[in-house]
Amino acid sequence: MSSRLGRVGLWLIAAVGSVLVFGAVAGALLEIADQPAGLEAMVVAALPDSGVGHPVTGVLLNFRAYDTWLEVAVLLSAVVGVAALRAGEVGAPPPEEPGPVMRGLAEVLVPVTVVLGFFVLSVGSQGPGGAFQGGAVLAGGLVVLHLGGYRWVGETRPGLLWAGLVAAAAAFAVAAVAPVLAGGELLQIPLWRAHATIVMVEVAVAVSVAVTLAFVFVAASPHRR
Repeated sequence: MSSRLGRVGLWLIAAVGSVLVFGAVAGALLEIADQPAGLEAMVVAALPDSGVGHPVTGVLLNFRAYDTWLEVAVLLSAVVGVAALRAGEVGAPPPEEPGPVMRGLAEVLVPVTVVLGFFVLSVGSQGPGGAFQGGAVLAGGLVVLHLGGYRWVGETRPGLLWAGLVAAAAAFAVAAVAPVLAGGELLQIPLWRAHATIVMVEVAVAVSVAVTLAFVFVAASPHRR
C-alpha cells in the first residue's frame, strides 16, 4: 500500500512539475512574441553587403561567420573523438549480404538524395536551405548506400574520407585568411567576392556535414570489423 502511495505521489509531483514547466515556457514564448523584431531590420538593411539574398545565409556565413566556423570545428572534434574510440573498426561492410529489397531501395534512393541534397544546397543563398540541410540529405544517401551493401568512397579510401571531413574547416580557413593577406581583417570578405566565397564555403560545409554524419553512423553500427 505504501509503495502504491509512493508511486502516486511521484506521479503527482511529475505532473505538477510538468505543468509548471509548460506554463513557464508558454509565458516566455508569449512574452517574446510581444517584443519587437530585434535585429531583423538591421539584417535586412545590411543584406545587400552580404553577397547573398537570404538573411539566414547572410548571417551564418558573413555577419557571424566566426560562430559557424566554430560549429564546423565542433563537428570535426566530434569526428576525431569517434575515430579515436573506434580506431580500426570503421568501414567494415555488413557481415550478411543485404537482401534484394535493400539493395534495390539503395539504387533508387541514392540518386534521389544526391539530386535533392544539391538542390537544397543550391537554393540556400536565395531561400530556405543551405549547406547543413543539404549535407544532412546527402548523409542520408550515404547511409542508405552503406545499408544496401555498397561501400562509398569514404569507406574504401581513408585519405578522401578525411579530406571530406576537414573540407569545411579548410574552406573557412581560406575565407578567413585571404582578406588578411590582402590587407584587411580576418573574415572581412569584400563584397565583390562575397558570393563566390560563400558558395565555396557552403559546398565544403555540405560535404563535411554529409561525410561526418555518415562516418558517425558507420562507426556506431554494430556491424564493425
